[in-house]
Amino acid sequence: VVTGFTFRPRALWIVCFDDSISQYASWGLVDDDADERAMVRNGTTPEMTVQSFAAMLDDGTNTMKFVVSSLDADGFTGTWTKDNAGFDVTCQALGMQ
Repeated sequence: VVTGFTFRPRALWIVCFDDSISQYASWGLVDDDADERAMVRNGTTPEMTVQSFAAMLDDGTNTMKFVVSSLDADGFTGTWTKDNAGFDVTCQALGMQ
């Protein structure tokens, strides 16, 4: 749960990256119905994929997915899930009114 926005967000823009390697990144958007789409850059290849999560990091072995379940009166509620070891992640969320 993230609070302190001082408003109910109508949308979120989320940016995440792997601190240890800096080769994995994800940019995601969430609307007020909690519909999610993320652009994901995996590894050193320039390819990007679109995923149905707010954010996702995946190196082929380790995967982390961020799902936003609700946009709340003062922020949002989200959950990270991981397969295997996961990543050392930095994320920033910008709420839009």
